[in-house]
Amino acid sequence: MLGTLWRRRPNQKRSEEKNVRVTLRKPRNATPNPRECNSPAAAFGGKECEGDGEETQECNAEPCPIDGNWGEFGPWGECDVPCGDGSKTRERVCNAPAPQFGGQECEGDSTETTACWAGDCATDGDWGDWESYGRCSKRCAGGVIKAKRKCDNPAPSDGGADCEGDDKTLLPCNEQECTGKEPVDGNWGDWGSYGRCSKRCGGGFQTAKRKCNNPAPRRGGYECETEEGGAEKTLPCNEQKCTGREPVDGNWGPWMDKPHCHRREGVCIRRRYRKCDDPKPAKGGFKCGDDNKMIENLYNPCDDCGRHHHYYE
Repeated sequence: MLGTLWRRRPNQKRSEEKNVRVTLRKPRNATPNPRECNSPAAAFGGKECEGDGEETQECNAEPCPIDGNWGEFGPWGECDVPCGDGSKTRERVCNAPAPQFGGQECEGDSTETTACWAGDCATDGDWGDWESYGRCSKRCAGGVIKAKRKCDNPAPSDGGADCEGDDKTLLPCNEQECTGKEPVDGNWGDWGSYGRCSKRCGGGFQTAKRKCNNPAPRRGGYECETEEGGAEKTLPCNEQKCTGREPVDGNWGPWMDKPHCHRREGVCIRRRYRKCDDPKPAKGGFKCGDDNKMIENLYNPCDDCGRHHHYYE
């Protein structure tokens, strides 16, 4: 019996590259197989060829290159300034897919920038110029004068810090030498003690007084400044509720309308009187003080007292 052998087709070739496997399959439009059992063909009951009619060999074993492509942009970052106009950035990664096997990197930028507004900037306050007020403590030989300033150059805004330091001070003034002919400005003397309370109950006040005599104004000098508190100050007193059994202290009534006048050494002296009847003292209350008359010296003719008033020589 004749055995049959495979016969290679004339167009079949082997790859000369290493590690390459080529699969020879029957072309779609070809009728012959890569090898045919025809050398010789089995006949007269002979056996068919042993083995496969196809042979496979590796080829192009390296993976194909994959070019990179950009992924989506991430969220915007924070503005790059604490306030005012600035810019912010967002990023993307070349990972959709990432380049592999020698593929091309992504084209274009990995970051994107846009403008941003971080809000109004805080402005710290700064002092304006000193402004003096009141009057100098001396007419000459160096005194001091009160001065103040405002935190408005600029004023603090949008959370800015206030000005540091004091808003009031004393500045030098009248530093010229004295001539001895300057006016003497008045200055307050010491406070006297507080008098008795104006009420026995229900809330009254007591008063302390001082005089402008330290020194008194002379040669056209200024009177004492009222900004320093004036000639009187008061304190509350006897704020407890009244029971109706308290003593009633006397209080002066109004000055009389018609004064009494008299001449003394060519000067007309006018006196006004008042009574302790607003109210009168009762239940052991205090009497009014000694100031029941007011004396005025008139350097004008005594006719200023009026025609119907009595004159005393």
